[in-house]
Amino acid sequence: MPQTASPSPKKTLRLRAEKILAQLAQPGAYIKTLVLPSSQDSRPASTSASRDRIERRKPQFGLFKSDPNSTTPIAQFGPDILKYLLAQDWVRKTGARFTMTQAGRAALKRRATKHDKFRRQHQIHKTQNRKVDGNVSRPVTVNETESPLGWLRKRKDRNGNPLISEVQFQAGERLRADFWRAQMTPRVTMSWSAMTASSKRVKRAAPGASTEISDAVIAAKARVARALDAVGPELSGILIDVCCHMTGLEQFEQQAGWPQRSGKLALKLALNALARHYGLIATPRVEWSGGQIRHWGTADYCPNIDG
Repeated sequence: MPQTASPSPKKTLRLRAEKILAQLAQPGAYIKTLVLPSSQDSRPASTSASRDRIERRKPQFGLFKSDPNSTTPIAQFGPDILKYLLAQDWVRKTGARFTMTQAGRAALKRRATKHDKFRRQHQIHKTQNRKVDGNVSRPVTVNETESPLGWLRKRKDRNGNPLISEVQFQAGERLRADFWRAQMTPRVTMSWSAMTASSKRVKRAAPGASTEISDAVIAAKARVARALDAVGPELSGILIDVCCHMTGLEQFEQQAGWPQRSGKLALKLALNALARHYGLIATPRVEWSGGQIRHWGTADYCPNIDG
């Protein structure tokens, strides 16, 4: 029977290092040197057992959880694996511990997929229920960082809060969906519709199909127009560029000539106004506690009092 070839030492080392890296991805996990008792055996290393004792006297390392009371490592390994992790820039030394780097997390993402590994490391995939094929809701895999709004929702500020709230994200995504249904996105490829229409082999559509499509497009355009009118001309531009055209904030600030980091505040104000238009945020009611206003006057105005 044919025997399968054993993996090379380099491949074995890489597989063991990747296994340690996957365990190190747990929140708060770290690597540190283990304090092992020194061997008292001074016999020459002439036998395999003696060589094993010498190998055990080399520095050993352990992988620990974030629990400060934990004294037992969840994995132990030798210096060869740690050298491999350091050479790949997957871990870095912080004091007496070794922790995972951003390059290590990117390597894990590439390892978890089969196709287009380097693009996968910059994406955040999540399963969500979306309406497809009409009104049928199905679980689909979406990239939450596809749009600038998704990227902002996943980032935290100095206080640990998301840069935009869930309501602001939903309002922006709703505007982008209507913008796409209204067919207002710019065409980036050549249109072959004229050649298709002139072809004799093209199939005729069902009666009234073009009318239904046109009505849907017109209704979507009307929703986009009402939403932008509710936001106002001062803030509608940033919504169109960031939400609909998916332009980054830094690029928008450069194109509009705005100061740096000013687009984030303007975008949040615009998203709040948009969410209020969609009914996602309650409109505050301002009530006048005084009587009816009969006259406006400046600070030096003196009314005439009839005797």
